[in-house]
Amino acid sequence: MGVLNVLARIGEYFPSPPRPTRKPDLKRRLFYTFLALVVYYLMASTLVFPLAAYPEVKGLELPSIINVVFASSRGSIAQLGIGPMVTAGLIIQILVGAKIIELDLTNPKDRKLFTQAEKGLAFIIACVEGAGFAAYYGLNI
Repeated sequence: MGVLNVLARIGEYFPSPPRPTRKPDLKRRLFYTFLALVVYYLMASTLVFPLAAYPEVKGLELPSIINVVFASSRGSIAQLGIGPMVTAGLIIQILVGAKIIELDLTNPKDRKLFTQAEKGLAFIIACVEGAGFAAYYGLNI
């Protein structure tokens, strides 16, 4: 069993929404787009770890390019919530694009394997990042 299959097995535990039976109208799509932007703004503004509570931690900020890619600030819900999904997606897409992993994304079976592996890798990255942030801020895990 390859690494991609192991990641896909992990990804099977996370739900996927079904495809809509018909295309939603423009008004509905604009509403959900606006709602997603508001939720993302709140996530980017809300810190998981209140950094003011840890004045002794004077660690370096992440390089600004990382904050630009994730559109968040250090320790925010967006960084810890969206960041692993973006990172996992980039890693898997680069591996498939470079033909290191042989997948035909036009094939529905390979596409399903791709998305499940992406979810599995995102879960692993989220766990590692969460443990790293907890250790960095001196929390006992």
